[in-house]
Amino acid sequence: MSRKDTSRKIEKSERAKVNGRKYRMLGPFLLVKEDDVSTKSKGGIIYSPQYQHRVEDWRRGTVLAVGPGAISNKTCERIPVDLHPGERVYFAQQMGSRVDKLKGENRWVRIMDPSQIEGIIEKE
Repeated sequence: MSRKDTSRKIEKSERAKVNGRKYRMLGPFLLVKEDDVSTKSKGGIIYSPQYQHRVEDWRRGTVLAVGPGAISNKTCERIPVDLHPGERVYFAQQMGSRVDKLKGENRWVRIMDPSQIEGIIEKE
């Protein structure tokens, strides 16, 4: 049983530029930019800096780049990722690897697996 040569048909992944660095995702991975975490409650209470990281267990973010997808072990074909750049997503606060902090902001860019995304925020 021989494996098909997948090196010939590798689709290019989308690239993103953050703080002057260029990122290109490999495999099924995503590059996600966190949205701002609010510093005020709905009632107007201002959170202290020590408490702000506990404000939300769920974070929102925007997909910046998507890898070409994983390769199936059985068929040796690429399985595309269901997300696209520009889509808004929900994810748990501790998910993904923080790779870069946005300049002058308290937001991070994370590399995540699609299985770590809990949902897509659709426009109404």
